[in-house]
Amino acid sequence: MTILLTLSASALAGDAKIVGGTEAGSAWPEVAALLQGGEAVCTGVLIAPDVVLSAGHCGKRIDQVHLKAESLSGPGETLGVREVVRYPQHYTTYDLEVLLLDRESSVTPATIAQDCVLDELVDGASATIVGYGAVDKRGSEYVDELLHAQVQVTDPDCQATERGCMEEVSPGGELGAGGDGTDTCYGDSGGPIFLNTGDGDFLVGITSRGWDDVTVDCGQGGIYVRPDAVLSWLEEAGGWDLAQPDCGSGGTAAEPTEDGPLPVGGCAVTPASPWALGFLMPLVLWGRRRS
Repeated sequence: MTILLTLSASALAGDAKIVGGTEAGSAWPEVAALLQGGEAVCTGVLIAPDVVLSAGHCGKRIDQVHLKAESLSGPGETLGVREVVRYPQHYTTYDLEVLLLDRESSVTPATIAQDCVLDELVDGASATIVGYGAVDKRGSEYVDELLHAQVQVTDPDCQATERGCMEEVSPGGELGAGGDGTDTCYGDSGGPIFLNTGDGDFLVGITSRGWDDVTVDCGQGGIYVRPDAVLSWLEEAGGWDLAQPDCGSGGTAAEPTEDGPLPVGGCAVTPASPWALGFLMPLVLWGRRRS
């Protein structure tokens, strides 16, 4: 599924909101629309001054990102993409990619949940999903605005392999969240889920796909890749030491510094889903990708 940045008639959907969400306004300037030839095909999140993190299945042909915006057609900061680096074998490993921008953004990057923050990643924890995706359970209706919604974490370590958690990285490589009519959907792929804590909101997951056993495309919850599981790879691919949470002092994080990369981390996982940018992938894959 795609969203036209120029907003064709099919992209607008009246009063519907992101599967239970509301307009985000200016609350999330670090959340990006990923553009390919002027079309918004996925969502992403800034994690370093010139690095956006998104889902690997969103593709390598993304040429711009639109940050610091309340809507696709509204003013914001549009930056070029000089390179897209996917996680190795992303369809059978972590569903992630980083977009290296042609210059640094003026936006403050998101801070990845790690260390002491992860103590709050438990069943029932409060989180916020953000994205430019579809707003109905069929994944066919869109609005122009960036949307967000509060959800609960339902499987913090994604241990429910029978429902689609990737066995080789479970526990700890992914998490489950949302449901009961509040959920991410097509177009939200690569977008963030933020863990809400007393020290601030921390990036705890990247939108990947729906559960295997859902009966509708969107609305019954889904699976998010945990970036804390691949911090070394993110730092090497992006060329930055990522900001560290400062627990207990209002959520102020240290500024990232451009030092040498760390060794690559990560491990192999089972195949994931068949949807990427609206095209059916080989049938050995499963699930509902949210691009």
